[in-house]
Amino acid sequence: METGEWYDLNWLTVAGEVSTPDGSWTFLDPCLLTTDAGRLARWLEEVAAGDVAPNDPDAEGDVDPDLGFVEPNIAFGVET
Repeated sequence: METGEWYDLNWLTVAGEVSTPDGSWTFLDPCLLTTDAGRLARWLEEVAAGDVAPNDPDAEGDVDPDLGFVEPNIAFGVET
């Protein structure tokens, strides 16, 4: 069994590809704790069911995410 801090032993490494009109990029980072995976799954189910209202962009065109985590490397939201 590994020893160490709970926090350090419970990171999920997330890989992603993002493509927008402004550019595209990829990432591979420890963005989520294992406990965050359940929150993300429930939120995605709510989005699929239509239970999460889209957020309108602010004056600069940015949309605040609905779901954020300890590490600010990744967050999710529904945009209009």
